[in-house]
Amino acid sequence: MKRESDSEKGWGLETRGKWATVFFLNGIGDAVLYLPAVRALADLFEGRLSIAFAPIKAAFLFESIHANKVPIEAWYKPPAAPSFDAGMVARAIGSTDIFVSLVNWESEDLAELVSRLRPSVSIGRGPLFQHQLRWSPNRHTVDSTFDAVKVFAPSAVIEDFWGLPPMPHLRRIDASVVRDAFPKCNETLAVHLDTKIGKTWSAARVAQMLERFLAGHPNTVAFLVGMECKLDSSLLDNERIVSCLGLPLATTMCLLDYADLFVGVDSCFLHAADLMRIPGVGLFAPRSARQWGFRIGPGVSIEARHSVCAIQPELVASALDTLFEQRSYSDYRYRVPL
Repeated sequence: MKRESDSEKGWGLETRGKWATVFFLNGIGDAVLYLPAVRALADLFEGRLSIAFAPIKAAFLFESIHANKVPIEAWYKPPAAPSFDAGMVARAIGSTDIFVSLVNWESEDLAELVSRLRPSVSIGRGPLFQHQLRWSPNRHTVDSTFDAVKVFAPSAVIEDFWGLPPMPHLRRIDASVVRDAFPKCNETLAVHLDTKIGKTWSAARVAQMLERFLAGHPNTVAFLVGMECKLDSSLLDNERIVSCLGLPLATTMCLLDYADLFVGVDSCFLHAADLMRIPGVGLFAPRSARQWGFRIGPGVSIEARHSVCAIQPELVASALDTLFEQRSYSDYRYRVPL
């Protein structure tokens, strides 16, 4: 007989008087995806929560959450799990009754950290933990991490904790100043297409998609977010394409709140757009949109088998047309066979 995971049983463990630590150590996009679970745990433990996290530059995401923050210095050497000084992190956390790991990997450093902390309750992926979370490529990452909340509160609903927490005040002001400088328009399209090698769409296809979409929507302005987007200078001369590249991460997150539509690759900004419920089109390869795409939407996920370069600009522009015209809250998924 197949043994149920504890997240499926929903045991409803006691939280009163207990101090908990939630741990995650991945990319910025992952930190965004963990937000509903972290916010719910903070609500459950009412000031008795430590957040041990990396990367450190994601700290602004948790600034408004009432918890003890423990930034972790980590070293990344993919495809291996991130490494960190378990002793140093354990000393920074101190005593904890409950340890919750939201990462989908196992490592010697993580095992050493749990051993040093000696929590009475441990939750996470794999045999290291007393209560094991269920991860599946056919299930969204947000749901897999939120199972940690349901160990304590089986009736918890993820939608109650959906959305970005309040962003830093000065960054909101900065974003407002940037938005006020846009040309006059009825709608805005946020565009993010630079990320890790292998998930980035080509500049030529970005240009074709923008030309096609903006031609059909003369009252829309597109603004580019991220670090770089190597578009032809003649296209950037178009007053309806505004470069907001290179802004601080928190400012860009605030700027997204002004978008009516979003288009982008699998990245932190796509996940943030989903949390803000901005209608969007996401480009995915090689990772699955089922696990990493829009969770609530409205979103159109376009998947290629090996590379996003197989995705045609016309398909992306048409998907944006669908969202623009129908503002549908259904989740669409197109698959590109190449």
